[in-house]
Amino acid sequence: MHLEVRADSLAESVVREVERVTRPRQCRLALATRGDARLACLIVEGDDYYYQLDSGLRPEDFACLRQFDFQEPPPPLQKTLSIYRSLSKTALGYRASAGDRLIILLCPKRVWPELKLECINFNPL
Repeated sequence: MHLEVRADSLAESVVREVERVTRPRQCRLALATRGDARLACLIVEGDDYYYQLDSGLRPEDFACLRQFDFQEPPPPLQKTLSIYRSLSKTALGYRASAGDRLIILLCPKRVWPELKLECINFNPL
């Protein structure tokens, strides 16, 4: 399943909310759907390569994590990514019961065009 970077009103809403706390660093939202379930990927500009997954998602299912050797964030950064997660979920109208899931990537902006935003096994619910 391929996630597409979006520029619609939903993506703009998420980006606006998250960028209130990331500025001057930027972010983007990629999204894919399967039935009613949405798989969202928030990409945030950063210096290193870190990721955070929702429950039910596995790192081995995401090509981009292997592509750039993303790592789980250290404890201080976990809290920051949790803030991004909370803001994103609110702006998305996140529905866990419908199978919505979110992955957050923190990485340099220069690699964004190269990110392989694919999920091998997205099985909501």
